[in-house]
Amino acid sequence: MSRTLISRGHQSPAKTASLTLDLPCDKFVSIPIPGHHKAQIGTGYVPVLEVPEELKDWMEVNPRVPNTSVTGIVAGPVPKAIRETLWEDPDMMAVKNAGLYLLVESWEAYNAKGGESRIRLKLSDKEQHGLVNGGHTFATILDAANRADDTKDSAMQRAHVRIHVMRGLEPKSVVEIAQGLNRSKQVKDASLRNLDGLFDELKKAMKGRPGENQIAYKEGDDGDVYIGEILAYLEMFNLSRYPIGEHPHNLYGRQYNAMKQFDEDIENSPAVVSLLTKKMPEILVLADKIREATLAACDDPAVDFQVGRAVSGNRRVRSPENRDTPLYFLNKKMNGDPPKAWLYPMLASFRANVIWDPDKGTFAWRIPVDELLEAVIVKLAATCVNEHRNNQGKPEWVAKRSSAYEICAMHIGTHLDRLELDKLRSQAARR
Repeated sequence: MSRTLISRGHQSPAKTASLTLDLPCDKFVSIPIPGHHKAQIGTGYVPVLEVPEELKDWMEVNPRVPNTSVTGIVAGPVPKAIRETLWEDPDMMAVKNAGLYLLVESWEAYNAKGGESRIRLKLSDKEQHGLVNGGHTFATILDAANRADDTKDSAMQRAHVRIHVMRGLEPKSVVEIAQGLNRSKQVKDASLRNLDGLFDELKKAMKGRPGENQIAYKEGDDGDVYIGEILAYLEMFNLSRYPIGEHPHNLYGRQYNAMKQFDEDIENSPAVVSLLTKKMPEILVLADKIREATLAACDDPAVDFQVGRAVSGNRRVRSPENRDTPLYFLNKKMNGDPPKAWLYPMLASFRANVIWDPDKGTFAWRIPVDELLEAVIVKLAATCVNEHRNNQGKPEWVAKRSSAYEICAMHIGTHLDRLELDKLRSQAARR
């Protein structure tokens, strides 16, 4: 991994430790902090591969140091979401993440040879300086970079994280700053706890089923699948919101949209929520079956795609780290991890197989989904592979643009129409 130039002073006593960081930092700007004489805050964007791991020794000012496993992996749905952004949608890291907040003694912004914008930061007291907020982002960035197959060719090279640096603040302000910045998690937790009662029906629907304990309904839960992702899958099948012909390409990478839409449904369309909740286990199983079937479909001559060597974000689909990818809702594992972005247009296309009438309480499959999946998976996989290639190997655009959704839906619709025509012909022949 590429690392920045770092110098250290004598580090035996904590108060006399020092650290100098020299970072590439695009468009760094600074402004005075009102009410704090001589204090300033500066901000800019740093490539995630340039985030120095030495900051892990400067987190005493942070009241929420992330817990990591013995292998250094940060667990939980939030770090998992950050990793997915870094690997599959790296250009969005700069806008989806709040960034890293540092308290420093001083900084110097300058232009290096060739005009590169850089910033030199000095930290000299571990009780006053360091990473005061963004510890989970920091730990997840290091984890994701270390687990990438090859950081030189990694999609993470396109990812930037915002860095906020503060200097000139009085030492007595450090605790208040840390508490104030970290309160954002408490607000999120409170908002999700407010929805907890509304999630009770979802929990009941999953009771006793595979994957039941892998859904994280609020931050801090142990599950690896955040509720926002689950709600995105459910909202795909809300034909009142997304009727056939209107594709839900605004859900991938935007779990906030799914949360907001589900909240609106609870308020305005309880019948819709009831239907989606009842079908939730089947939809989650279908999603895992699609992911599993995609790997085999890529070997079909009609697809002709060496999926195992393909790069999904920063790792090959069948890299050693992906050999035991869990399919929680099937209670099994698969040898590989196809891009999550491919799943969205394929799963959404199964809406064409739905008989939908909230007023009558109807959400039914036209034909069994297993039968339909077997019939169309090769065409669906070929569609996503072509879109993947057309978008220069950036899987996130497969799920963000409507073209993949339109073509996948066309394949499902064509198959269903053919079955209906065959049925009519058979009926006519019997007459």
